[in-house]
Amino acid sequence: EAVCRHVQNRFPDQITSVSCKEEFLILSKPLSIGSDEEYFAALNELSDTERTFRLINHEYGSMLSSEKIMARQYEDYEYLYMKPDATTQKPLFKRPAGNYLRMIVKGPWEKTPAAYEKLREYAAANGLTLSGYAYESALNETLTSNMDEYVTEILIRWKKKKAGTPA
Repeated sequence: EAVCRHVQNRFPDQITSVSCKEEFLILSKPLSIGSDEEYFAALNELSDTERTFRLINHEYGSMLSSEKIMARQYEDYEYLYMKPDATTQKPLFKRPAGNYLRMIVKGPWEKTPAAYEKLREYAAANGLTLSGYAYESALNETLTSNMDEYVTEILIRWKKKKAGTPA
């Protein structure tokens, strides 16, 4: 069982299923207004918490609940997360082990709502229920300034729908 990193499927817009191990994450305070200012303030607070003071070589991203995905609220992120270093004393959030859909998105952030829509459609067409949170992380954010080259990974846990469950 892989930790489910990184980019075994290098083909943008392709959805694959991967098995992920349990991981522990540090979360930001809940996001409320969805502004860029709030996002960057929360990211700055996370990096200060981990005493990294910079984001290079640190995995971080945003979280969106499956309920919001199903309601098509694709830009209403709830938390930012960062993988902690081994010495962190902060309480941690557990990303559960399980089966996750993975999608790689190449290009600007404006493409992510369409990616979430494709994940919704894929789950419905394959009898899957999306569960928990989607974990969205930039794989090369600190390596490029060209948004057309930006690569984002989305992971969201899935379960098989029970017989008789509506789509």
